[in-house]
Amino acid sequence: MERVSIEESVNTLSIQEIEQKKEQLREMVQEIAKASKSENTKKAYRSDWNRYTTWCNQMQCIHLPATDDTLSMYFADMMMVGYKTSTIIRALSTIQEAHRKAGHPFNATPILDSVVQGMKRLNGVKQKGKEPVKADLLIKLIDQIPVDDDLLHVRDRFLLLFGWSSSMRRSELVNLNVEDIQEEKTGLVVHLQKSKTDQESAGRWIGIPFGDHPTTCPVLAYQKWIERSGICEGAVFRAVNRHRQVRARRMNAESINTILKKHISAAGLKEEDFGAHSLRAGYVTTAREMNVPDHVIQGQTGHTSTVMLDRYTRNKPFSKNNSPKLGL
Repeated sequence: MERVSIEESVNTLSIQEIEQKKEQLREMVQEIAKASKSENTKKAYRSDWNRYTTWCNQMQCIHLPATDDTLSMYFADMMMVGYKTSTIIRALSTIQEAHRKAGHPFNATPILDSVVQGMKRLNGVKQKGKEPVKADLLIKLIDQIPVDDDLLHVRDRFLLLFGWSSSMRRSELVNLNVEDIQEEKTGLVVHLQKSKTDQESAGRWIGIPFGDHPTTCPVLAYQKWIERSGICEGAVFRAVNRHRQVRARRMNAESINTILKKHISAAGLKEEDFGAHSLRAGYVTTAREMNVPDHVIQGQTGHTSTVMLDRYTRNKPFSKNNSPKLGL
């Protein structure tokens, strides 16, 4: 069949068909635009907008279009309440986007610029990260979990060891399926279907080798979880109820944070100093202390620049150690 060019195809359409075609394309553009941001980003933007409109209603200010006076007072109020500068700047971006979509011009003004710059100077723009779970702390957490066949204990040991060794984000962990993990002679090969820095869904592979010690080996922890849970397909990380039964549903990302904090508290440390990212930060910090090359760490974490590794690294300078081992 002879191939028809776009130009020739359009020329053969009637006026009505052209209008229908345009409408279809506009709908497709909207769907494509929706896919440009992750669900977490969309959720954050919705929260920003709801917070802003609620404040405007309480203060009897017009939220759209907003005046410099309204925005300046709103950001000052956010700062007084204790919001981070990064959160305030994101709120500004959300409000700007809402104005653009509504057809209202939103140009930076000297007044607004001075308020934003002043907040950066007063608050600072550096984000305070959670404390890292380095190898020695991870071992301490694992040692306090009984080595038995209790499903909850087996699941938690696997979660902490696998989460740390893979250096995966919690959203990546909960989205893992059994089909994404292959057992090899040297360890596990994990296929990440999609991640935060892989918006095109090209996917990537990471390896998790056997550990030196059976009690802290992430591969053995995975094998025991699969054996005891009976999971043969679908979600790897699942909830375990009080009757020690594995639930069919996939674990949510916040549960990883809750589980880690539970074991942090049991170790006598402050829960608020740690978060789900502490596992990922701990892996990066430990690897850098052991002088593992940055490009090797990036291959595991998926970071596209060493700047991001710097943000995850919690202590400097690093100890000199030529061993590539990370302590497990």
